[in-house]
Amino acid sequence: MKYLLILLMPCICLAQTDVYIANFEPDVIIDSGNVTGFGIEIWETVAKDIGIDYEYHIVDFSEIVPTLAKEKNAVAVAGLSIKADREKIIDYSEHYLDAGFSIAVNESSETPTMAKLSVYKPLLKPILGFVVFIIFFAHIVWLAEKKKESISDKYFPGIFEAIYFCIVTASTVGYGDYTPKKWIGRTVTIVLIVAGIIVFCNFTAILAADYTVNSLEGDIKGPEDLRGKDVAVLHATTSIGCVKQLGATPKVVISTPQMYVDLVHGQVDAVVFDTPSVKYSLKTLHTHNIPDADFSNLKLISENFEKEYYGFGLSEEHPLKEQIDQAILRLKENGTYDIIYKKWFE
Repeated sequence: MKYLLILLMPCICLAQTDVYIANFEPDVIIDSGNVTGFGIEIWETVAKDIGIDYEYHIVDFSEIVPTLAKEKNAVAVAGLSIKADREKIIDYSEHYLDAGFSIAVNESSETPTMAKLSVYKPLLKPILGFVVFIIFFAHIVWLAEKKKESISDKYFPGIFEAIYFCIVTASTVGYGDYTPKKWIGRTVTIVLIVAGIIVFCNFTAILAADYTVNSLEGDIKGPEDLRGKDVAVLHATTSIGCVKQLGATPKVVISTPQMYVDLVHGQVDAVVFDTPSVKYSLKTLHTHNIPDADFSNLKLISENFEKEYYGFGLSEEHPLKEQIDQAILRLKENGTYDIIYKKWFE
C-alpha cells in the first residue's frame, strides 16, 4: 500500500494544472469572463488529448513570466514569444505559432495639422527675414518717392504702394506701373533686383529641400525607415526591444487598441507588434466603437520582418512537458492544427 501511494503521488499532484492566461488577441481573448482565442483552442485540444484537468487564472501579461518562475507545474497561454532570456527562468513547450513582428502604418492622405505645420518650421526664419527686408526698403522707397506721382505722399496708402513695388521688383523685376524718379529710389531698385534673385533662389531651394526631406521621412516602407520615428508598442512585450534596435523611440501603451488610436491621431508614426495580433486588430478594431478614430486607413507592412515563435510557458522541469510537446506535434500531423489556424487567420 505504501509503494502504491508513492506511485500515485505524481498523478495526485497533477490532478489539476494551473493555467495562467493574459489577454493577448487573437491568441487569448478574454471578454466578460469568456475565454477564447487561437492559443486557447490549441491548449484545450492538447489538454484533452493528454487528459489534463486544468483551471484558468487571469493575470496581467507582465506577470506571466514571474508567476511561472515561482509556481510549480504551471502553464501559461498568452502569446508568449520564445526568448533566450526568458528560458533562463522558465521553460517552453514546442512552438505552436510562427509569429514575427510586423509594422502598421496610417496611409491616410490627411496629414495631421501639427505634422503639416512642422514641415514649414525651417521656412519661418527665411520668411520673417524677407518680410523685414521688404518693409525696410519699402520705407526708403516711400520716403524717396512719396512726392512723385507714382506713390502717394500719405503714409497710408503710400507705404502699401511702396511694399507692393518692392515685392514685385524683388520677385519679377517689376511690372513698370511704378517707376522711381530719384536716384535713391533707383539705387534701391537695383539692390532689390539683385537681392531678390539671391533671396528667392535661396527661399525656393529651402522649400524644395525641406519638402523632399519630409516626403522621404514620411514614407515608412519597411523596418529600416523606422529610425528616429516614434513607434507604439505594448508594455512588457518583446516589441519594445525590437523597436530600440531599429533606432526608433518606443512609445509604450498598456492596451492593444490604444496603439492604433495613437497611430490614427498622429501621436506615433507606426505600430510594431506581433503579426497575428496586428492582423487581427486591423480586422476587428472597427468593432470597438472608439469615438473619433477611423481605422480604415491603417495598413500592415513588412510582415514577419523579424521571426518569433509562440510557445506555452511552463514552469521549469514541468513533468508534462514531453507529453505537451508530443500532443502539439500530433495536432500538426493529423490536420487538427490546420483547421484551428484557418478558423482564426484565414
